Amino acid sequence: MAFKQITLILKRLKPIQRIVFYATTPMFVHPHPPKKPNDDQKLQFEASNLSYDYLLKQSTINAVNSASEALTVTFTAIETTSKEYRELLTKLIILMNQAILQEVNDSHWDEILLLRSEIQEKKEIIVVTWIMYTKCQKLHLK
Repeated sequence: MAFKQITLILKRLKPIQRIVFYATTPMFVHPHPPKKPNDDQKLQFEASNLSYDYLLKQSTINAVNSASEALTVTFTAIETTSKEYRELLTKLIILMNQAILQEVNDSHWDEILLLRSEIQEKKEIIVVTWIMYTKCQKLHLK
């Protein structure tokens, strides 16, 4: 897609403008090739580190780290969505109080309906993320 756009631009340019365009475009070339690592930088494996016991411990550590990360992400999602949910509820309470105390037009009721649908969506998101959180917590505790 981008290549087609570039060719269309180049066709519209005059020959001198093409040279300037080519000269000003950035080049994505690594100027220095990576050097080969020396003996100190190379990974050194020991046969004792590759035992089944060691590998099982490493996989357990990775599983616990993944579960902890999933817990953190789901908790953050719950916290953010809960804050948005509370703000929407506050707006709805204000609109409902205005509807009770004053005569309001149809746009006011439309706004109330819109807020209620947004509140329902946020509530569903909270329920789903809470289920995910409890499942991650069970994985983390085992």
